[in-house]
Formats: sequence, structure tokens, C-alpha cells
Amino acid sequence: MPTFALFKADRESNDSDPEAKNPIQVAVDQAKKSLQQEIDELQEKIEQSVLEVAERTKEKLREMDPALASELHPRFKDKPKWTFSFTLDGEGGVPINKRGSGVRRLILLNFFRAEAEKVRVEKSSPKVIYAIEEPETSQHPSYQIMLIEALIALSCRPDCQILLTTHVPALAGLLPIESIRFIEKDENNTPKITSGSDEVLEKVAISLGVLPESEIASSRGVLLVEGHSDVTFVNHSAEQLKINGDIENTLFELGIACIPIGGCGNLKHWVSKKLIDQLGLEWGILMDSDLGDPIQNPRNVEKIYELKGQGKIALLTRKREPENYLDPALFQASHGIIIEYTDACDAKKKIATALTVRKDDVLERFWPRMTVEQIKEKSKYCGDDGVDRYEIEEIIQAVSRLANS
Repeated sequence: MPTFALFKADRESNDSDPEAKNPIQVAVDQAKKSLQQEIDELQEKIEQSVLEVAERTKEKLREMDPALASELHPRFKDKPKWTFSFTLDGEGGVPINKRGSGVRRLILLNFFRAEAEKVRVEKSSPKVIYAIEEPETSQHPSYQIMLIEALIALSCRPDCQILLTTHVPALAGLLPIESIRFIEKDENNTPKITSGSDEVLEKVAISLGVLPESEIASSRGVLLVEGHSDVTFVNHSAEQLKINGDIENTLFELGIACIPIGGCGNLKHWVSKKLIDQLGLEWGILMDSDLGDPIQNPRNVEKIYELKGQGKIALLTRKREPENYLDPALFQASHGIIIEYTDACDAKKKIATALTVRKDDVLERFWPRMTVEQIKEKSKYCGDDGVDRYEIEEIIQAVSRLANS
């Protein structure tokens, strides 16, 4: 049986959750005496494993709140009797469960982020079911999105299942539509669980208030992108290429709206696509390839292939994500440091760590500084015919066709 871990919307402020009790405790104590050496060895291994999880969580927390991370000190409160009792102490030795809801949920968020990153290096883990009530509780909207991204990454593991409830439209809009379940009561007051159909998704969207972007209604075509920073990536590139004479019009001038939806196949995508179809607009999509990610990259390639088969303008970055196109010379000029990264590595994380900025701010802050020469140079590749091509220019030209459809 898998481990079941429930994280309630808010926990009671007890010193610790009640430990499990069992009538065969005496037999356990006797067995421990006869196996004390083995138990001591096992205890050391367990403590080390748990402390590693705590340290990974602290490292992730440090990216978002260095002050809070620096005052947390993981330790085992007691030697194991029936179960291990583990806590995180804050400043002055205050147990973390005596802190506010926001602090506790922030630590929980970074636990899941650390676990999601662990997936990249460990191929097998114990089976576990995480159940999270209202992950948005006491959290900044940007942190809520980071938590959902971590949970989606965890759910890709064959040995992990995620159950969550939410009332926040922004979070529900990020969830893959195949994962959404709508619970309602029928005329007999009996709970009914439904999923899958357009009718069900419409109920979910209406119930939570997941709305399409207002720009769609006034546009001539729509480009769906993953995040707000991708809008900056596309629009600044188009502006620079027009100034240089490589293209005739920017996407804005053509009436093409760039709409961030958080990914392909989620509820926000479904809602936006439905309005686009109702208005008779053409739409395309630009996705990160996630090159180097053995799980996500094949999925993205398959999705783009599927959309192209439907006649859509479906584009996938040749590099891992837009941050990989940033010229390292930008950071040397602004911060006096050299940051090295490849086409497939997590450039966003490397840059954010080196410059001590939030990962989501990297592209927003530095892409507008890219000149047209840098944009073309960092997106140059050799085509099958041996001729140099410029990927970002090709992306803008392809998207521009949406206005002529």
C-alpha cells in the first residue's frame, strides 16, 4: 500500500501530531532490545534521509525567503519510540507549527518543490499519495503557481498521485483537463463525480470563474503561450526584428494577441480555445521544448505533432526554454559575472541563482535588453540545406500568418 499524506487547509497548533498507538507496543520494545544494533544503524540512515529532505526544502525556501530559511534548523525532537518525531525550529527555538499559516504553507510549498526536483535525479521512490486541501491558503499568487507546477511535476511519476481541492480560478486553470473532477450533489443529495466531457469542463469553469483573456475578443488571431514572460519574449523579438527590417509588422500591429495559459491541455487552455472557436479566430501555440527533460520533452513533442496534424501553427522552441536564448554577455555587463549554460540545461535556474533573483523574473528583466543582433545570433541554427537560419525570426513569421488566415 502506498503512503497517504494529508495536508489540511490549516493544521491545529499542537506541538506535534498524535503519534500512532498500538497494543503490541510491549512486543515492539522487546524486539528492539534484541535488534538494537540493527535499529541504531537503521535509525541513522532514516535520520540522514529525513534531514536531506529538510535541507532540500530549506534550499528551495532560501530562493524565496532567505531570512526565513536561515532561521530554520531541522532536528529530531526525540529518539524514535514507535514513530520518528521530527520538527523544524524557527528563531528562538519556536516550533514551526506554532508559526502562522503563511509560514507553514510556505515550507510545505518548498517541500513539494524539493520533491519535484528530486524526481529528476532519482528514478525510483516509495509509492505515495499526497492529498492537499486548498493549496492557495495564505500564499502569494506567484507562490501558488509555483506549487501547482511542482505538484504537476510530481504527478508525472508512476509512483506518485496528487489529490487537491481548490476554489481559486487561477490555480484550477493551470490543471490538465484530464485530471479535473467535478463533484456535485444530485436531486437526491447524493455526491456525484464527473469528468472528461466539455459539459463537465464548462461546469467547472463557470463554478470557479475561469475566464478567457479579454484581449481575445478584439484580436484577429491568437498565439497561446505558457507564461507572461513568454509574451515579453515574443513581442520584444517582433519589435526588434521590425526595426531591423527583417519583418514588416509587429504582432501587435497585426492584431495578434499573445495569451498566457500556463501550458497546453489545461482548463485555461480549454476555456480560451472555446472562445477563440466561437469567434471564428485562428490560433497557434508556442511551447517550451523542455529539451533535456526525459519526461516532459517527449510529451511536448507529441502534443505539437498532434496540433500540426490538425492544421494548427504549433511551435516548439529548439532550446529548452526562452531563457536559454539569453546572451550571457548581458549578465557580464550588468553584474560583472560570467554564467555558462547549454541549450538543454535549466538556464533559468542557473541565472536566477547566480544573480539572486526570482526565476520568473529572469526573462522579464533581461529579454527587453536583447538587441536584434543578439536575438538573431542566439537563435541561429544550420538548416538541413546547410544554410544558416534564425529560429526566432521564423517563429514570428509563422505566427504572423494567423492574421491572414
